[in-house]
Amino acid sequence: MDRSVLFLEAIIKSRFDNYSELIKETEANYRKNTLEAMPYSKQEMDSFNKDEKNRILEWYAEDYSKFTEEFPELFRKIFCIGYYSLLEHYLHRICLFQYKKCNYQERVDNQKVKNIFQSKKYLKEVCNIDVSKLTEWNEIETINKIRNNLVHELGTFNDPSKIMSYIGNHKNIIELDNRNRIIIKEGFLLEESRLFISFLTNILKQL
Repeated sequence: MDRSVLFLEAIIKSRFDNYSELIKETEANYRKNTLEAMPYSKQEMDSFNKDEKNRILEWYAEDYSKFTEEFPELFRKIFCIGYYSLLEHYLHRICLFQYKKCNYQERVDNQKVKNIFQSKKYLKEVCNIDVSKLTEWNEIETINKIRNNLVHELGTFNDPSKIMSYIGNHKNIIELDNRNRIIIKEGFLLEESRLFISFLTNILKQL
């Protein structure tokens, strides 16, 4: 890669690394707040009688639920959407970079390159780079479906069949509940970051 491509790669990695650090810090804070929200260990809880247990659970349940489920789930879904937008942004930047570098006649704007599939088309038809041949592409297509569902259906799939293979291979970081609602677990966002960086880096290698 020439220096200009290396510089673009450094910019992309730096931005994703910053996001990853924020994710790690936020997840750590949720774990810390969870411990503070329920100050009794399982052994301590077992030492209380039924009435004492019920009073403790009633007192702490709301905060405990917020830090173990509600807040982390909301954070991960919002960040999943934002992360995907960052991927689209840098894929568009790569199209624009290559247009300027190679003096292509077909302008990026003329192709209305705004989303990942339009960028994919531009890279293939104008730059002769077929991103669908990259190993990351199938997973990125699935994450696109998840992202779109989070935006338009708030994470509930009427037909989850198109994402079941992905969920089966990543069940430790994402799952569907009994209402076909996406549950994003800790670790998903960092895996998403790794995938996106790998995908963009492999495209840059072909410039």
